[in-house]
Amino acid sequence: MRRSERLSGAKVKARLTHGYLCMGTFLAAEQAWHLLHDANFLYGQERYANSLVLSVYSVEEVGRSRIYLEQTEQVLQGRVITLEDVKARCKVHMEKLEHGRSPLTVHASTFLQGEPPSPGSVEESQLAHRLQELRRAREKAAPKETHDKRFRALYVDPIDAVKEWNIPAKTEAYDAWDMLYVAGIEYEVHRSKLNRFLGEKAEFQEIASRVRLPKLPEPISLPDLY
Repeated sequence: MRRSERLSGAKVKARLTHGYLCMGTFLAAEQAWHLLHDANFLYGQERYANSLVLSVYSVEEVGRSRIYLEQTEQVLQGRVITLEDVKARCKVHMEKLEHGRSPLTVHASTFLQGEPPSPGSVEESQLAHRLQELRRAREKAAPKETHDKRFRALYVDPIDAVKEWNIPAKTEAYDAWDMLYVAGIEYEVHRSKLNRFLGEKAEFQEIASRVRLPKLPEPISLPDLY
């Protein structure tokens, strides 16, 4: 049977190379910076709702870049990644936000009453376990909370059970500032990791010798809240 006949009944899924996926990794990181840059500008113009929206998209783009990086490493280890695989991973906003929000920017508030437990005590061990559970729960909830903040800053929607509307223009400066810093930290951390890979990992150095990867912009100087 000829090759054309073998392929006629099925669609061939082309394998993506590690160089191609690495290029996407850097391009997505670069796009995260562009979104962050514009979010920072809009914050300075007191356009808090639009600043928040772009900050969330920047976080999401960092997540996309991290997914591409993960797939780059998988191909380097011999796994087959196709275009369909890439599109499936990046189709859902929540998937990208889960990768875009790292534990570094997920904060859990814990209120303690009374004196702190004695070092090495059973109470200290129980507190550590509770804090770990709180941290895991917070990290799990963070992507959806981030997604919801974007919608509240973007759309005029009715509010359930009351005669009021969600008004994006009423987005508070603090909420925009907080998300701007989340986006800024995530970009800076991810950029540092990619540059470290280029400096330390032979396989990424080999890719850079063949593929013209964009130079990632320096982190942005973000404003103080007050």
